[in-house]
Amino acid sequence: MEGKRFFVAVHVGAGYHSPSNDKALRSVMNRACQAAASILSSGSGTGLDAVVAAIQVLEDDSCTNAGRGSNLTEDGGVECDASVMDGKSGAFGAVGAVPGVRNAIQIAALLAKEQLMGSPLLGRIPPIFLVGEGARKWAKSKDIALPTSIEEANEWLVTERAKAQWIKFKSMVETARSKADNTPEVDSSVCQSTTMPGNIVYELSVC
Repeated sequence: MEGKRFFVAVHVGAGYHSPSNDKALRSVMNRACQAAASILSSGSGTGLDAVVAAIQVLEDDSCTNAGRGSNLTEDGGVECDASVMDGKSGAFGAVGAVPGVRNAIQIAALLAKEQLMGSPLLGRIPPIFLVGEGARKWAKSKDIALPTSIEEANEWLVTERAKAQWIKFKSMVETARSKADNTPEVDSSVCQSTTMPGNIVYELSVC
């Protein structure tokens, strides 16, 4: 590591984290930092490669809300977001709500790397941000290794903990919706208008 100076920092999301997960979260953050540091210290990749390696560790660990173990969609599946930016070149890549992928960061990173390669055939501008099934199809066209189907991906991405939380919150949402359906329709309307120099007009209509 002589002559190689670098700094790596990761986090596992803002908000509340249960104390019972503290040990697991510290462990995965340590492993993520080590993955990035290994690339930087050996010179086997760029800073972007190091970041991707760190994020993949976080995505693969079920204690984080990224990749495996993520919160589920209303339909009970996993859709992933990821983005990456290279500070020196400004190259950027991002994906959103991508189904059927284990490591969304790989797709975002390749989008960023293609920015560095310049315009492709006929000077077309390469994509920067892809979402949904389109992002998955693009990744497949670039030979990124993907599960054969969304169902196969979800078998690995969906954990028992995430599924239990999904069942709990889905029930809460359905209960709230049923109560909302029974709420009487609003029987009045209100409008307020302010004009210069400060004249206020207020309207109320009651049925």
